[in-house]
Amino acid sequence: MSRQRHYVNPKDPGEPCFVTTTVLDFVHAFHRPEARDCMTLHLARECRLERAALYGYVVMPHHIHMIVRPRPNQTISRFMAKFKPNTRAQSRISCPTTCCVSSTSNAGSTAICFGRDRFEVSYRERRHVQPKAAYIHVNPVEAGTWT
Repeated sequence: MSRQRHYVNPKDPGEPCFVTTTVLDFVHAFHRPEARDCMTLHLARECRLERAALYGYVVMPHHIHMIVRPRPNQTISRFMAKFKPNTRAQSRISCPTTCCVSSTSNAGSTAICFGRDRFEVSYRERRHVQPKAAYIHVNPVEAGTWT
């Protein structure tokens, strides 16, 4: 019986990758449609600023799945290292965990804190992207989170 790897952090810059990032302590920070919309806008903004291609995504109540290709000279680890702190700084979504600190621009609100990311192998061939894209599209339906 072969042993399955938990995750692999791709080292090649500019390679498309499937990423799952979870809110710390599995807090349901995105259960409201407004919170999901806010995160969607933030994700699109970050991809635009970082010149990353976003092939697919879903914002679930306590996690985000995405297939993203960072710019040619950037790894997915570097992209996420910029995405997460910017999400914390931009967040106006309430997060009851004590580890989160509000930014000065969002006085009175508590920022979203993400836990460890799960990266999977990069997708050099289009045929490898399709199963993950299908998973992303079906995930909210199976979880019953469509409103």
